[in-house]
Amino acid sequence: MKVALLGQSQLSNATTSDIAAFSARLNLLTGGSITVLQAAVGGSALVKTAAQSSMPHNYWLDKDSSASPLYALLQNSLTDLAAVWWVHGEQDANVGISENVYAAGLRELQAIISGAAGYYVPFLVSPLGNASR
Repeated sequence: MKVALLGQSQLSNATTSDIAAFSARLNLLTGGSITVLQAAVGGSALVKTAAQSSMPHNYWLDKDSSASPLYALLQNSLTDLAAVWWVHGEQDANVGISENVYAAGLRELQAIISGAAGYYVPFLVSPLGNASR
């Protein structure tokens, strides 16, 4: 089973050994075989209106740019993806993206990832910033 860890901030600084340790701990606690796909990107926005020209990774819902975190994620095989843990929202909240716009963006992202996997992929959402209200 594979779980994608998507988001920003400290998650994007996690090393390969950090992710391996996290996966090993999950496996120990659950008795399962869980692989964590680390795709967190610091300094990224979810929606286009929150993206700024100074952001090196563009925004998650940019389906046309190879600089998009979504583009990078979709280069992986998602056929055995069990879930997505979304830890994000700070950039979008900092520029005033409404909760409705952010939620619509999350639904779109979930639909794209589910489409790439070929089945419904549940999201666990841990928002950051004002989006966590």
